[in-house]
Amino acid sequence: TFVSYVRENTATVDRLATALESAGVEVWIDKARLLPGMRWADEIRRGIATGDSFVACFSREYAAKSRTYMNEELTLAIDELRHRPTDTAWFIPVKLNECEIPDRSIGGGETLRSLQFVELYRDWSDGVSQILSVVAPPRPPSARTGAAAYGDSLNDPPLFLVKEIPRAEIRKLIKRQFGADTQVDWKTHQIRYRAKPGH
Repeated sequence: TFVSYVRENTATVDRLATALESAGVEVWIDKARLLPGMRWADEIRRGIATGDSFVACFSREYAAKSRTYMNEELTLAIDELRHRPTDTAWFIPVKLNECEIPDRSIGGGETLRSLQFVELYRDWSDGVSQILSVVAPPRPPSARTGAAAYGDSLNDPPLFLVKEIPRAEIRKLIKRQFGADTQVDWKTHQIRYRAKPGH
């Protein structure tokens, strides 16, 4: 997951990256990935093209800039978006504070404002949960059979490492991700689940 942002929002973006990584998401963020001597423009292009998703962090600080490399990242991401299936979420607009999503064309008569966005500043936990519902890596219910059986369990799932998310939100994420009713042992970090019919 490539995260695009402006320097003024570094603290908030670092917090978001930590939450995503704690849930098992591989995050591409420039200050962590660009090493001395690298051709940074090539690395950014490669990071966007090969990323499972693109998180664009918009803010008042971004809107106030007359020049920023984030605009080039958006251009590259929009070009990549046009080559991807329209029924799969890839470009995720995120509002870090109250601001407008840029009215930039993404083709087909649509703009960035046509994409569902996340208002992270209104409710951090819910916002992170919404992003994870798209970018979190899939976890099959059972490696043995491909389907969950009653009494099966998962130990130490990455979601428990997301300390920013309340337990109620974690339960919702687990249910959405595994398609199963769950019982959670918060001391041992173990999930016990019963598959729904058809799963």
